[in-house]
Amino acid sequence: MKSVAIIGDSVRKPRQLVEDVVRAVVSVALPLRASQDAATRIILDVIDPRTIKRGDRITPSNPEGYVTVGLNKASGRGQILMELKSVRYVSNEDEKDTIKDLSSEERINLMIDTAEKVSRGAGAFIRMNADPLQVDAFPALAFYRDHQRAVPRGFKAGPKGTLIEVPDDDWPSRWADAGATSTDTDWLPWEGDGQTGRGVALKSSDIWNQLGDVRDDSLGNSFPPFAFNSDFGVYEVDYKEAVELSLLAKDAKAKPAKLPTSNEIAERLAKKFHQYIAKLESEEQNRRNKPTA
Repeated sequence: MKSVAIIGDSVRKPRQLVEDVVRAVVSVALPLRASQDAATRIILDVIDPRTIKRGDRITPSNPEGYVTVGLNKASGRGQILMELKSVRYVSNEDEKDTIKDLSSEERINLMIDTAEKVSRGAGAFIRMNADPLQVDAFPALAFYRDHQRAVPRGFKAGPKGTLIEVPDDDWPSRWADAGATSTDTDWLPWEGDGQTGRGVALKSSDIWNQLGDVRDDSLGNSFPPFAFNSDFGVYEVDYKEAVELSLLAKDAKAKPAKLPTSNEIAERLAKKFHQYIAKLESEEQNRRNKPTA
């Protein structure tokens, strides 16, 4: 039995949590103090639109005049570009439109997408663990591919649309490594392949903490997304299936995961985001330094 996916659009996110996550991402991806507050407000309008009251929107069907105020990603990206222009930011000519360019589409999209996915995942993680009745009914989680992607993790793009395998980088390998360092055994070996299979563990298992810290693209989260640009999520596993899988003894009391504060989530994210940006910038520098044939 499935419940709401952790990266589903219907999940409500506490505003302070979202703001802390956005500020963490902006502080790393946009190291211009003069623009950080403005960029934070813009990204909040993209990923967490507000509902306000407006007198000019009062109608018989909307007597309170409620209206949602927000931006789509393209508009948000455009406003961030305007903000950078207002502080006279200009990239180095040889870095223009690369990840090292603060105004590049790649960097701004990474900033927005990461903030959105992490805040959404954190909100759902809290929802699935804060209510004891929810934990009793759904004591475990299954980690699975939620969206398809052209180049799955564990592969890299090859010539003419081919895929080249990257050993030990797919999710089954990461799951096994996370399990090997987990402080408990409340998890099961990966079922199936890396695209259609799943990993199952109790919500309270340490494997979720380890999964967010097993590779250099990990996000430091104990909830999805566990890595940058990930299309894997989780769904809740009910009590009956958890017992059938021998994850939980019959009539045993399930435990929730330890809930981190929004500050703890943001601090870990800032550290991991800094490492990941540095990695991407180094790879870009190596590409530019590579001699042409």
